Amino acid sequence: MGGLSDAREKAILDSEFSSSVYLRLLTGAAGQEMNDNGTFPAGLSELPTANGYAPRLVSSASWASAVAGNPSIKTVPNPAHSPITFTPSGASWDICGFAFTSDNSTISSSNLLYSGVLVDVVNAPTLYHVGDGTPFSITDQYPIVVRLGDPPAGVNPT
Repeated sequence: MGGLSDAREKAILDSEFSSSVYLRLLTGAAGQEMNDNGTFPAGLSELPTANGYAPRLVSSASWASAVAGNPSIKTVPNPAHSPITFTPSGASWDICGFAFTSDNSTISSSNLLYSGVLVDVVNAPTLYHVGDGTPFSITDQYPIVVRLGDPPAGVNPT
């Protein structure tokens, strides 16, 4: 299959996340993803900026170095910067996905870097219900994984 070399994919991932980015949490149905042009499909949105939610600034130092492969990956947070925690205040949240943006304005095609869905331990899309006052943490043991390149053997991309 043609495409970028693993080394180039690794370089792109390390370059793309070489400065601070904003991590945003999304709400909607399990498995629902942002459109490639940075717009939301019906039923998906960023959590409202009430009830304790605000995007988190993630420094470049929080990322592990990219690992070349099929696909190449980059994870956040690394052990020294774990966990990244959000805590609802005044209401519960239902979280299905995430997005990284280059600035703290609203998500748009001009500042969307990457988005994805949250998965459970068997890698199936899932909806996380986070109760009022209960921390939701992204840790180095259960990181967000950014992928670039060819899917692993046996995967049928859709």
